[in-house]
Amino acid sequence: MLQVILHALVIAMEFGRHLSKGIWAFGDKGLPALFGIGMIFLVVRILPENEYGSFVLVQTLYTLASTLGTALALLPLTKFAAETTENGPYITAALTLLALFFAAVSVVVIALQTPLIALLDPRNEGHLSSLMLFIPVLLLTAYFRNFAVALLQATYRVREIFWIDAVYFLGSLVFFAAAKRMNHFSTASDVFVSITLAQILSSLTALACTRRQITGIRLPAISAIRTLWDFGKYSFCTTGLSAVFSQMDVFLLSSLVGVGAVAVYNAARILTRAFDMMTQLIMMFLLPFSSRHYAAGNIQTLSSTAEKTICFTTVVLLPVAFIMIAFPGEILHLLYGQRYADGAPIVRILGFVAFVVPWTAVSSSFVGGIGRVKEALFFGVGLVVVSGIVYPLCITVFQAAGAALAFVAVSTLFGVSVTVYVQRFVPISVRGTYLRVRDIRTFALGQWHDLIDRF
Repeated sequence: MLQVILHALVIAMEFGRHLSKGIWAFGDKGLPALFGIGMIFLVVRILPENEYGSFVLVQTLYTLASTLGTALALLPLTKFAAETTENGPYITAALTLLALFFAAVSVVVIALQTPLIALLDPRNEGHLSSLMLFIPVLLLTAYFRNFAVALLQATYRVREIFWIDAVYFLGSLVFFAAAKRMNHFSTASDVFVSITLAQILSSLTALACTRRQITGIRLPAISAIRTLWDFGKYSFCTTGLSAVFSQMDVFLLSSLVGVGAVAVYNAARILTRAFDMMTQLIMMFLLPFSSRHYAAGNIQTLSSTAEKTICFTTVVLLPVAFIMIAFPGEILHLLYGQRYADGAPIVRILGFVAFVVPWTAVSSSFVGGIGRVKEALFFGVGLVVVSGIVYPLCITVFQAAGAALAFVAVSTLFGVSVTVYVQRFVPISVRGTYLRVRDIRTFALGQWHDLIDRF
């Protein structure tokens, strides 16, 4: 009897440990959704249309640069740091690669500022010249923050990641509200100043959370830099291609239609933050998880985990998709009042992405985890080529709604391509995935009966 009780306690403690991580992780990935809500009421509703469109353009450029830096230096750091306890060489190598990349991007932005503006805003609706210099500043203030999150992700230190992100997202909202109260919040520049201050505080928090790991680190070893580079150059290309196609809608819409169209489109697209949150949550766990289990040869575990994750994520996102498809006009009216009402068709179209997100998120995580990014690069090249044809065609014919149509079509193609490729290494059954609904139902009924028994 005593042995049974002790065994039950061990199981309960183990479950509680994973549940705690899951709660912190879900809270962390809920922060962007909360930030999105704050953006709606503190930024989108307040800024003039062209100012908001200009903010979206520059923020998209910064996000693209940050994403590429993560793929080159930080994604390899997460992978290799998860596979060993000797992280010192990888830490210094990642810091070096990231610094070099951010410096190179800053030089390019400053040197090519004029042609970039002419390409993105040929009608000069957004006055981007005063905003482009924020990109180097944002990269500098996010440098250590991004590094720390990648390092902590490798060891599942989700609670620390939560606090780093909370300082950034909630801090930004506080600075937005404070600037608005002082009547200094009417331009895109005001928004970027608040974000910069929040990133500085977040980086200081990151430094406090990782001080033990970075204490005593030495100059980067050439072998560690080469290891990260050998992996990172392929993840950089693959992620870069993916990032280009995911941001192509904003860039082409601005160039072909105008900055005002970008404002309307992004006001509708901001609702897809729920999909982004789920994607990031999945990748946070599955990247190091798949790396470890694939190295150990646990293919059946990976297949089972993939099917359960896809099924559960689909069930979670279905209500969101239904609301976006059935009631787009009502959602926009609730969020923006009389502004951006013509974005209703965009919301309805983007709702269909919910059916693709679970497959894409899981398969993309596995591609990085099993170290097959080199082969996946070819899919990315084909994807960008198709995007380069589909986006201009759809935007020219349907304008902002065409950008949404192209986004859904290309996202579906990408999800199918990556999933088919992953099947070569980790079998994922479509039928088996949706039969996992029984597992969810069994778990839910068990929890319900336990709750009834307690009362």
